[in-house]
Amino acid sequence: MRGISVFVGVAVAMLVVVGSAQAQSLFQLQRWCSNDNSDESMKACTAIIEWGRPMAPKRLADAYVNRGDDYADRSMPEKAIADYTAAIKRDPTRDDAFAGRGIQYYQSHDYKHAVADFDAAIKLNPSEAADWAWRSRAKGRLGDANGANADMAHALELDPQVEGELPDED
Repeated sequence: MRGISVFVGVAVAMLVVVGSAQAQSLFQLQRWCSNDNSDESMKACTAIIEWGRPMAPKRLADAYVNRGDDYADRSMPEKAIADYTAAIKRDPTRDDAFAGRGIQYYQSHDYKHAVADFDAAIKLNPSEAADWAWRSRAKGRLGDANGANADMAHALELDPQVEGELPDED
């Protein structure tokens, strides 16, 4: 009987060590994923997304948003949009995912979808001046001058420098 309890004890200890190593590995991947837009960051985010084990939806959404940002920085709008969409499915409270996807839609000249995403981002976080400014630009491209002017006026109330922080129009 003692032999069985020793065996069970060793087996449990091994599971704890293996589980701890996996947790440490996931923790390290999360740190690398949120680090920057380097190749290592993108690989870490992809590894988290492909982890294959149950994971909190918000944690997975973080990886999708970070990788979406990496794709956006690399001018890969289709992949960025797909990742932001995956993040939104897992955590629909991510205003940054809606805003990131809205910027990608805007830069892809899909202004209707851009406005819809900035509407969602603003509903979730009405104090983010950049979202108001981006929505202003998209509304302007759709011919809604009054809506564009009202949004930009509100953006400037929130942050008088916001207009200069956006990239130049194409």
